[in-house]
Amino acid sequence: MKKNKLPPYTVVTRYRYQYVPYTGGGRKAKRQTLILKDEQGKSLHPGAPLSVVWQAWERLQGKQTRPTLSWLLQTYLRSDAAAGLATNTRTEYTRQAAFIARYRPSLKRDECLGDVVLRAITPGYLRQYLDTRISRQKAPISGNREVKLISVAWSWALGRDYVRLPNPAKLVERNKEKGRDRYVTDEEYAQAFELAAEYRYLQPAMEFAYLLRLRQAEVRALRKSDISARGIDCKRLKGSRDSLTFWSDRLHHAVDLALSIDAQIDSVFLLHNGDGTPLTKPGFDSSWQRLKRRMRTAGIAAFNFHDLKAKGISDTIGDKQAAGGHRTAAMVALYDRKKPEVEPTR
Repeated sequence: MKKNKLPPYTVVTRYRYQYVPYTGGGRKAKRQTLILKDEQGKSLHPGAPLSVVWQAWERLQGKQTRPTLSWLLQTYLRSDAAAGLATNTRTEYTRQAAFIARYRPSLKRDECLGDVVLRAITPGYLRQYLDTRISRQKAPISGNREVKLISVAWSWALGRDYVRLPNPAKLVERNKEKGRDRYVTDEEYAQAFELAAEYRYLQPAMEFAYLLRLRQAEVRALRKSDISARGIDCKRLKGSRDSLTFWSDRLHHAVDLALSIDAQIDSVFLLHNGDGTPLTKPGFDSSWQRLKRRMRTAGIAAFNFHDLKAKGISDTIGDKQAAGGHRTAAMVALYDRKKPEVEPTR
């Protein structure tokens, strides 16, 4: 955490520095004044060096008797570690933290999960939380992701002595996750592609996801500078390997289609908004959800945009691992959803 700025939840008034922690449920705790003293114990005014402010803040952290789960998550989200995460990851973590802050584990009690003190959170407590995410919201996977955030934040705080309690999230049994096996057929793809013509950028986006085997975020990040005489430079996320995908007639056509959309707009991105700015995830998701509703109306089994990367890998002839940018064969297996076609024994 950088110490050239104020500590988390610290505000400065005309005469003092005050600590105002967030406790969950949209509430803030009572203000506590930081006591600033020099090496001789003499009190200092608000113009004191930031190093002294941090020392006072750290002393106060040691006196906190009721650190809550929301305090833990918000402190982590304000850290340099969280600031270094990918934008999509930070956004998702922020959303999950807000959900945890207001979630009521028991409908018979008003206490929100974010208000629970850390010493009360055990592996069994988190397992009960995961059970309620199944029974009440039918969201086992979301529950797993929320417990993962708790684990990440707890380990971060533990490594910095912000908490001294062992990380309970590391010991909890997670909900079972079944790998997605949806394979989009060529006929389904063609039907959905025709419907996507009503949405200004979905057709080329579908082609890029399929032909280049890219995630949605990677499709939105494609730049005109990624185009070369040999093909398209695919820059991948989540630890996958970057790759150069060679030209084909179909890929040439997809690029021409993308460049023809708002051709008069100056933008560095292959797909962009009307003002040249990059497409956003919420905006893209909204368009895709509308297309999925149209698929269902047309009698097509609606599929996710991410299924197009899986289709691209499944349909690849040759080295599927290199084509998808995966570092392990196990990851390829998650995306290769086409049934093997084999010869009979004799």
